[in-house]
Amino acid sequence: MEITLSIIGIIALVFGLGLWLFPRFVIRAGEYLNRVLSTDETVMAQRVLWGLVFVACGVAILYKVFF
Repeated sequence: MEITLSIIGIIALVFGLGLWLFPRFVIRAGEYLNRVLSTDETVMAQRVLWGLVFVACGVAILYKVFF
């Protein structure tokens, strides 16, 4: 169970950092998230927000697993 949670945490952390720091490289992922989770037009601020959410989730899961 801990291995599964750590893998999910690492994926969420990497995906969140990608959305946050490199939005041009993961623009399709950001647009997909905005299409699924929002009705507004895709803007940079939304990608950064979702990136922060994924980073926070990844850090929280990894913290729970290792501490």
